[in-house]
Amino acid sequence: MLRIYWAAMALLLIGAAPAPSMWNGTWRFAPERSSPGTSGSAAAAYRFKVEEDGSLRWEIPSRREVLNGRLDGRPMPIAYPGAPPGLTLAVTGVSAGEWTYQVAKDGQVMGGGRMVLIDGASAWVDLTWGRDGPGHGHMLVYVRS
Repeated sequence: MLRIYWAAMALLLIGAAPAPSMWNGTWRFAPERSSPGTSGSAAAAYRFKVEEDGSLRWEIPSRREVLNGRLDGRPMPIAYPGAPPGLTLAVTGVSAGEWTYQVAKDGQVMGGGRMVLIDGASAWVDLTWGRDGPGHGHMLVYVRS
């Protein structure tokens, strides 16, 4: 009995290891589940890695785009070959299954969106919008690769 008590106390003191983010992994665009006409503007795939401390690695392999930052809404420079200077992405973790983001150029918001995990975290929906605001957007769906 005492052995069980000490084992339980050890688990409480050590704490259970946090679960990896449900966003981690590679995701491919699913045009058949997305708004019509979005195939030309959607990235073919994304790759995310969220660490326990909230740091984020955001990749769009087809563009050779890699961003490193945090899920705290602070702008991260967007870098890829030919990227215009002053382009940033700010991502905020709303919950474990939802992010919001804004794209800006020299501090001027150019667009943004809301990303929500669906289907038991096997897919996510990007409700994306441009300069005209959230009422003028479209839906992109990505599925786990």
